[in-house]
Amino acid sequence: MPNLPSRTFESALEFRWLGQVRPWLGVDLAVAPGYYSDFDQSSSKAIRITGRGIAQLSWSPTVRWLLGVVYLDRRDVGLLPVGGLIWTPRETIRWELIVPRPRIAYRIAVTPPAEWWTYVGGEFGGGNWAYSRVDGSVDEFSYRDFRLLLGIERKTAAGINGLFEIGYVFEREIELASDPVDFEPDDTLLLRGGFHF
Repeated sequence: MPNLPSRTFESALEFRWLGQVRPWLGVDLAVAPGYYSDFDQSSSKAIRITGRGIAQLSWSPTVRWLLGVVYLDRRDVGLLPVGGLIWTPRETIRWELIVPRPRIAYRIAVTPPAEWWTYVGGEFGGGNWAYSRVDGSVDEFSYRDFRLLLGIERKTAAGINGLFEIGYVFEREIELASDPVDFEPDDTLLLRGGFHF
């Protein structure tokens, strides 16, 4: 097993523009400079700038097509294509058949001003961090995995939205910049919660 830090951290600030270019065409553009590190060093290797550009085509009142790209600024995966469709056959169900994060969501309750949704989905996960080795030198490692998720989400038109997820994480792989040998940890479980505005 590689000598990796017990903890890594990431902080980023995202600048996003959601625009409606035409009644049938929307765009989602974002850039997010961030710092990804064990916070025991201050190398420029910890600075990453991620972003995305996605076009949304309204095919009908219930179907939207998406096509674009996500820039991850990672050693293992630089660019990731995004594509698929969002199908909303009823107000209570939403099929997000989108690579790399498909999910099916179902609205379980409405308690004004919030809607409560539950969902099942998948995700391509991972990241890239800089860290200090035992000898004091700076190294980087990339981590990637695939996830099956079950979650619940609270949505409001304006205000704080939240989610809680449990997931199964598999096909995990760690790649060090200084070592050509990859490390494959065992499958694991994931618990994740968060808030967003």
